[in-house]
Amino acid sequence: AALRQVEAERQRQSAEQVELAHLLEQAQVALEAEEWLDLQELCVRISRLDPDNVQGQTMMDEALKGARAERKHEAARRRLAERYEQGEAALDAGDWPAAVKAFNAVFEDNPDFREVQQKLAQARDEMQRAEWYDQAIAQAEAEQWAEACHAWLKVLPGRLDYREGEAASRLLAAV
Repeated sequence: AALRQVEAERQRQSAEQVELAHLLEQAQVALEAEEWLDLQELCVRISRLDPDNVQGQTMMDEALKGARAERKHEAARRRLAERYEQGEAALDAGDWPAAVKAFNAVFEDNPDFREVQQKLAQARDEMQRAEWYDQAIAQAEAEQWAEACHAWLKVLPGRLDYREGEAASRLLAAV
C-alpha cells in the first residue's frame, strides 16, 4: 500500500510537471502575443500548481503591466475620439473656432487619427472665410467699396454659394 501510494504521488507530480510545462509554454505564447487576460489566467493556473514558480510570477507581473498600459492607451484613444466628435459637431454647427480647437488638440496628440488633418484644414478654411465675410460686411457698411469687393473675392473662390449665395449677392451690390 505504501509503495502504491508513493507511485501514485510520483505519477501525480509527473503529471503536474507536464501540465506546468504546457502552461508555461502557453503563457509564453500569450506574452509574445500581448494577450494580457489570457496570460493572467494562465499565470493563475501556474501558481495553483506551483506557487513559488518564478517564471509564472514574472509573467503575471508583465501581464498586469501590459493590461494597465492597454487600458491607458484605450482611454487616450477614447478621449481622442470624443474630441474628434466634438470637432465634427462644431463644424456642423458652424462654430469654426471650437472646431479648430478640437481638431488641433486631436492633431497634436495623434496627427494620423482618422481624417483629422483634413478636418482641421476645413475648419481653419471656414474660420478664415468667416473672418473675410465679416470684414467685407463691415467695409461695405462703411462704404469702402473697393476693400469690401476685395474681401468678397477672398470669400467666394470655390464657394459661390457661401451663406446661400449671400456673399455673391453682396459682391454684386458692392460692385
